[in-house]
Amino acid sequence: MSASIPLRDVPQQFLDRVGQDIAVAEVTVIEASKLDNPAADLLRRLMDWMQLQRAVGRRSKKLLQHEAAMEFGAHLTTRMFDVVYKVVFDSPRGHPAAKRL
Repeated sequence: MSASIPLRDVPQQFLDRVGQDIAVAEVTVIEASKLDNPAADLLRRLMDWMQLQRAVGRRSKKLLQHEAAMEFGAHLTTRMFDVVYKVVFDSPRGHPAAKRL
């Protein structure tokens, strides 16, 4: 879905960021899911890969980070890897909660 919004309907907070030397004639809004987003695609592929690694019993973060860098190349960032690793492998630390009678 794509839509053009008349300038009078654009919230002032967006116009303030444009600057004094630039005029806005029209704003086009596009549904985010319709955009080609290589970073989101990489994130999905990394998540699938990481879940497969977990399924086969691999958990070493240092080893997985090296292998992910080889698999996904320069577009993979440390931050992206860390976020996906935490989502896939994050489990409660310590002892299980004691059962109360």
